[in-house]
Amino acid sequence: MHEVDFPKTHDIERLIQLLPPTVFIPIAIPDQALLTSYAVTARYPGDDEPISQADTRQAMMVVRKVRKAARNLLPENVLLKHRQK
Repeated sequence: MHEVDFPKTHDIERLIQLLPPTVFIPIAIPDQALLTSYAVTARYPGDDEPISQADTRQAMMVVRKVRKAARNLLPENVLLKHRQK
């Protein structure tokens, strides 16, 4: 459809920049960085500090906002197919 050549990256900010101008995802730059750090930590575990409960709550609030925004962009028939599974 849009044929965007996207990089193999966990950098949320970079991926959001690839979205078409008509697509808006309400996620602030600091929240993008937070989610990026979690994506990398989860993918490449190592010596990172445990994630605090407060940080977990913040990340979940951001993820819920992003999920809602993404679902609002999807056609109804796609959402119906997902609900049927």
